Amino acid sequence: MGRFLAGMVGGMGLLAATVAGAQPAVDTQASDARPDGKRQSATAPDSIVVTGNPQRKAIIKRMTSAISRPHDRQLARFDGKVCFEVGGVYAPYDRIMAERMMQDARDAGVEVGKPGCRPNIVVVLADHVQAELQRLAKEGHTASSLGLEDKALDQAAQGPGPAYVVTVTEIRSRDGRYMHPGKMGDLGDRPMMIVDDASIINPPTRQDIVTVLVGIESAATMGKTLRQLADYAALRSLADIRGTPAVAGAEPTILGLFDGSPQITELTSYDRAYLKGLYHGPAAVTAATRMNEIVTKATHKDAP
Repeated sequence: MGRFLAGMVGGMGLLAATVAGAQPAVDTQASDARPDGKRQSATAPDSIVVTGNPQRKAIIKRMTSAISRPHDRQLARFDGKVCFEVGGVYAPYDRIMAERMMQDARDAGVEVGKPGCRPNIVVVLADHVQAELQRLAKEGHTASSLGLEDKALDQAAQGPGPAYVVTVTEIRSRDGRYMHPGKMGDLGDRPMMIVDDASIINPPTRQDIVTVLVGIESAATMGKTLRQLADYAALRSLADIRGTPAVAGAEPTILGLFDGSPQITELTSYDRAYLKGLYHGPAAVTAATRMNEIVTKATHKDAP
């Protein structure tokens, strides 16, 4: 892993792992029925009965709250293009995983960089990931070259594994302006940000994901397909979220890939709804507003 990360700055060194092949995903959609109460065609039913599942919606709300990681009462997401780099598998398999992750990003409405772009999402499959993160946190120079923070590396290394995720976020104004040093009167020298307007509904700032490192222990990849690994890494990198939600009756999710969740072969309908809700509309909204959007996407009958 250390050689690979160093290769992001200089030449890449690959680490060996064996992973099974992947098959293309198939999307399914449900059809809509007319809810306006008007008379249907001769082939349609004369009446429509509207049904719902309030209990399922409540579970999805708790699940979304459990896995979401707010930053100053907002959910972070990428604003610009994302660029993936995968290492640690056989080189052709690395490319398959990267291509799958690019498709997941596009499906969520995230713009993907052109070939040769500078990676801001790095996925590494390697041995002793936890120890490597701790070592990088102490060394500092390789991690800083990738925009990773020593503290974030050390915190990620304290996780349960076998997947360790380092997500670097940054506060910006609603229109993307950066914080910069400046004078704030009697408050002294503190970072400041210029905003053009303020709203009592939406905050004047947003939380942007800048860089993500996903490290997965190679031993845990045995028996997993490239599709499963790519989809797991895509969800953990495109959204700053926690692991498997400890919510009774939770929806199936690829987050349970390393927890023995049965028959999770790709991003589930909930996973895709989470990403679509996260990247829907403007970035500068509260975490509560964003989670409501995710729940709406997940409970809509046409959710992917």
